[in-house]
Amino acid sequence: MLIVIPGFFPPNEFNININNIIKKEMPYIFKWLKNASIKHIDNQSLNYGCTAFEAWQIKNTGFVPNDNQTISSALGPFLTNFEKQDNYPIWLLELVNIEINTSGINLSNPYSTNLSYSESLCLFDSIKHILHDYQFKIEFISPQRWRIFLPDSFHQISLSPYFIFEKQINVFSNFKIEILQLRKLLNEVQMFFHNHEVNIYRERNGLKPINFLWLYGGAKYWNPKKQKIDILFTKLHEASINLNYDMWIDELKNLENLFKTLSKNNKLPKNNINLVLLGHEKCNEYLIHKDINIFKRLNIFKNELFL
Repeated sequence: MLIVIPGFFPPNEFNININNIIKKEMPYIFKWLKNASIKHIDNQSLNYGCTAFEAWQIKNTGFVPNDNQTISSALGPFLTNFEKQDNYPIWLLELVNIEINTSGINLSNPYSTNLSYSESLCLFDSIKHILHDYQFKIEFISPQRWRIFLPDSFHQISLSPYFIFEKQINVFSNFKIEILQLRKLLNEVQMFFHNHEVNIYRERNGLKPINFLWLYGGAKYWNPKKQKIDILFTKLHEASINLNYDMWIDELKNLENLFKTLSKNNKLPKNNINLVLLGHEKCNEYLIHKDINIFKRLNIFKNELFL
């Protein structure tokens, strides 16, 4: 059984020691992890240009970046679910909000954009007259993001907007578009959005306007490996990205109950478990043994890998 839990490692803003919480209050989680063998530890998300969860999913499809790419480049095909099997690079335009504050220009939470299908389609249809003046084709693929067709010769470091938000990176410190005509197109579209009816409606309803198109992706399609996730527990991730400490604690208790339902009387799982625990910056993979693991390679609490 494969269990994947994004958001298990809490964000730094919570200022908590997850080791102590689990030792004192989560006996089933503690017993599972104490009996674990470590399969893989990955804390390289800063080099991937995407979140740890995005990177884990992409790497498990078999993607291998070339010299001009990061793991994040694969988000183009990945977020289009590998549906369109053409031979062009898959560049995405995420519809987001940016804000100017004392620290610079920052990306608002893309997880909570709440952009409806009709709003996105209205924005898309309204820019068609602008596209007539440019050589670039843009295609509507979902409310959150559109696809833009760029030449094979175009290269840019791909940075996931979700990674940028989670790391609180200044938007323009890593965002430079080398093709002048593309830069002009995106600027013109973003200016057109300024007083758009969709944004006027959104602001009246307490939602942030869509005022920026975030360019990322760039990989071509490949034949992905498929790995079935038996349990994907996402509530801790939801609490983490919203910095909701109380929700995170409540969901950790729910995770404890889930582990309990999967355990025997001795608090170990009924079957061997492949467990993937993720945070903003790390991804740890474990094998949880159903029997006492006398020869386990590492006691993760003794070595404090959660810190």
